[in-house]
Amino acid sequence: NIIVEEASFQLRNNFNSTVNNNIVIKKGTPRFLKKLNGNVLSLLTGGGGNNNYFHWLFDVLPRIALVEKAFNLNDIDFFLCPNLNRWQLRTLNLLGIKKDKCLSSVIYRHIKAKNIIVTTHPWLMSKNVSYDIENLPNWISSWLKEKFLKLKSNKKLPKKIYIDRSDSESNLKDYRSIINEKEIVNFLIKKGFSSVRLSDLNFEDQIKLFHDADIVVGLHGAGLANLIWASTKTKIIELKSNFTNKVIENLALGNNINYNKILCRPLDKAIQEHYGTIKVDINKLSKIL
Repeated sequence: NIIVEEASFQLRNNFNSTVNNNIVIKKGTPRFLKKLNGNVLSLLTGGGGNNNYFHWLFDVLPRIALVEKAFNLNDIDFFLCPNLNRWQLRTLNLLGIKKDKCLSSVIYRHIKAKNIIVTTHPWLMSKNVSYDIENLPNWISSWLKEKFLKLKSNKKLPKKIYIDRSDSESNLKDYRSIINEKEIVNFLIKKGFSSVRLSDLNFEDQIKLFHDADIVVGLHGAGLANLIWASTKTKIIELKSNFTNKVIENLALGNNINYNKILCRPLDKAIQEHYGTIKVDINKLSKIL
């Protein structure tokens, strides 16, 4: 009946928290309680970690890196995950974690086990989320590349890429878009580019796509987390509102990637830092290309 604050992103950042008054502390959630026989590693992170590709790579998977320094992963009987969609399961499988060991928190909402292993957040070092996410520790990128880069596919994929975000499932999708996207896509296609929806590719193909690319153009979004797979010859061009944070920019610089950006003043629906409908200046894009 205690809260382990270090394991909770929300609790650490909620200054007005009154968790001691929460009835769950006193009564639990007996309707949801599932008893597990064995050792459980919690990969829960909250928020974007449930379905967001960027946060899965940088918030969830690095917890495995932290744990494997102290435990043999073969001794862990279950991995409690935020969710288990196709690409999440694939990344775990590539790490040698079998599907029958993976549990989704959508189903396993309250568990009891012999041992439950949790970690602190991999990069949230303070209560300033905006600062910390713009300064991701280099060890996360290094670990991800060590584990996955060697597993890239052998497919022949386009060298000049525009990232099509029409497949985004974010509930804020309409608040980050390009008004003149058709014009931009047509311009790039004439320059030899291919428009690619990352959800159409498996995880190993995404690694290959970015690693072998000459140029990648894309609106600020989770898909650009793939830039960590890119080689130093790859040119990344991020299209974004001038309110957008520098998480992609700093991630690229930390991985010695040739990074470029086109900043645009948001025209409408400008909410929070990295949202806002923008219009991209084709002349600026042409010069950077």
